[in-house]
Amino acid sequence: MTRVRIETACVLLETPGASVKQVALACGYGEESVFRRAFVQFTGMTPADYRRWSAGRTADNAAFRKASI
Repeated sequence: MTRVRIETACVLLETPGASVKQVALACGYGEESVFRRAFVQFTGMTPADYRRWSAGRTADNAAFRKASI
């Protein structure tokens, strides 16, 4: 169950404009601190770090696709 919630959170964190608190609530966590703890335990990074990592990964993929054309 936790894995599904965190995987859903990962998708939501890639959505611009969604705060960590909104993501936590959308994934069924009543408290942001509990969500953060579970997220770090599962992914090894904070939600904010994941968001930055994901944004960098997306930018790298876009640059790769553009260079391949």
